[in-house]
Amino acid sequence: MEVEMIRMLTVALSATTSLAAAFVAVHSLFLDADGRPGWVAVKVLQSLAVMAVGALTIRRCLRPEGGGAALVLLGAIWLQVSGGAGFAWTLHLGEVTGDFEAWALALTAAIAGQGALVTRSLWRAGSRPA
Repeated sequence: MEVEMIRMLTVALSATTSLAAAFVAVHSLFLDADGRPGWVAVKVLQSLAVMAVGALTIRRCLRPEGGGAALVLLGAIWLQVSGGAGFAWTLHLGEVTGDFEAWALALTAAIAGQGALVTRSLWRAGSRPA
């Protein structure tokens, strides 16, 4: 029961962060009129990477007997690092400009949390997400 609940929580969190990353990518490409091209490219690439890791995680959780645990673990560790860095960068920008973006703090915390949950699940289950 606990294993199934953690698996469904992982799937829900992966889907949520992937959807939010898709919104960030679309906003950056089409609605961010004053964005610099390099910064827009970084945001879009980061969003695509979050969506790819989310898709791999969902696939692995729904079909745990398949391969790819090492790739999912690598993606989960990357999510923890990029989520933590994004959180710190958002806090820094908030302190410097006085404009705190609560949605960005929540998204980067969710990305880091997804990475931590997947890493814990893989480690606990012996390379199989729980």
